[in-house]
Amino acid sequence: MVKVSCKAGKENRVESAYLFGPELYYLQAGETARMTASAFGSDALDVKPKTCKVEFFGGPRFSPSGSDGVELGAFCLKKDKVKAGGKC
Repeated sequence: MVKVSCKAGKENRVESAYLFGPELYYLQAGETARMTASAFGSDALDVKPKTCKVEFFGGPRFSPSGSDGVELGAFCLKKDKVKAGGKC
């Protein structure tokens, strides 16, 4: 699953999307794969976002503790530049 949070003007829009692509448990440690998702199926934002934080989560089968999910990574889009780590 992906959680996308965008700040546009006074609005902070948060939406979730589900990823499509190879099953992650087939990947080796450190291997990458291309995934796709459809985010923001709702109304368009009134203005261009200043920042967007994108967080990736795996379901319970990816979590060693069996919790609802585990964070797989994050990044931030700020002023048309990608920042690793998800800090906006």
